Amino acid sequence: MTALIENICTTFKQIFPNTPAVTELSNDGSFATPLLFVTQQPSQFPRKLGNELMRTSNFDVAYFVDVDSNNLATLSAAGEKIMAEFNMIVDENLKPYAQVINPDWSITDKVGHCTFSVIQRMQDDTSEESFSEGNLDINGGIKK
Repeated sequence: MTALIENICTTFKQIFPNTPAVTELSNDGSFATPLLFVTQQPSQFPRKLGNELMRTSNFDVAYFVDVDSNNLATLSAAGEKIMAEFNMIVDENLKPYAQVINPDWSITDKVGHCTFSVIQRMQDDTSEESFSEGNLDINGGIKK
């Protein structure tokens, strides 16, 4: 599990302290409710900004409550709580780790879904540091 996904689980455990946040289900697919199930959706291709590579990672956190009952009121309340409190991903020390982009809440087949994106910036290893002295062309004096 990557640090980003671990921190997403940590953040949702802060919002719902008594609800486990997991990335895998048991082999037979069974689980106890309530449960937050974190999955990463396909990422968008890297974009280049100077010498930085930017990758947008998309996530879906499914919120399962008792699937045998009519749980729309519970899911609506959970959605309001997530949309009010979920704007930053924190690490295990509760320090800001990443900004949440485009959060959304929907209910499909008695399951709540929080979808969002995170933009990760990575330095291109093959190039020199951006804005280093060697990359700048400095000309002084009066232009003729």
